[in-house]
Amino acid sequence: MARRLLNFYQRHPLISTNLNILASGVLAIMLAKWPVQWVSNWIGEGYNGLKVVLAALIDAAFDGAVYLILHWIANHWRPYGCHDEVDLHEQKSWWRKYIRSVSGIQLERLFLFPVFYGTAMGGMYALMHFDIMREGWAFALAFFVAICVTRIVHTIYWIKTGRFRTIKIAVSDADMEQNDKGSGQKRSQWGEDPAGPGAQRPL
Repeated sequence: MARRLLNFYQRHPLISTNLNILASGVLAIMLAKWPVQWVSNWIGEGYNGLKVVLAALIDAAFDGAVYLILHWIANHWRPYGCHDEVDLHEQKSWWRKYIRSVSGIQLERLFLFPVFYGTAMGGMYALMHFDIMREGWAFALAFFVAICVTRIVHTIYWIKTGRFRTIKIAVSDADMEQNDKGSGQKRSQWGEDPAGPGAQRPL
């Protein structure tokens, strides 16, 4: 079951990339919420603009670190010996492909920064200015809304441009042999003769 989920996750870059960005954003918010609140308490009352800028920097650091790990898992981790067709025919080191793919996604996200930080920082400032929430919760809510907004915009762009394709996973010989053994055991459990449907069975 875990292998099927991982293969599905890695074969559909549109889904895996969105999940990676959402997960990295949410985890970054969870990890950065307390440092943001601590920094805000240290600064004291007022200075909402400075608090918003520092919150954005803290969030960017956590978000970047988490996304790099999730992107590697989604696109380059092969715990079951599976490789996509490009990997089988291209003799390039994994780190060059990793840097190239992660840089492309981050470059596209860079163009969405005005939308993201306009929503996130503007929302956080408004929530603090009108005393609706404290700094930590204002940061969490505003940045989560910004993630959702940019994911919708980015996904529409990917669908219209055909940015991603489904990756065909090629299974190694050892994995195929293991799958064949598993299929044979399953057929035996259901009472089918491995010799074929037309073979005679002893009474």
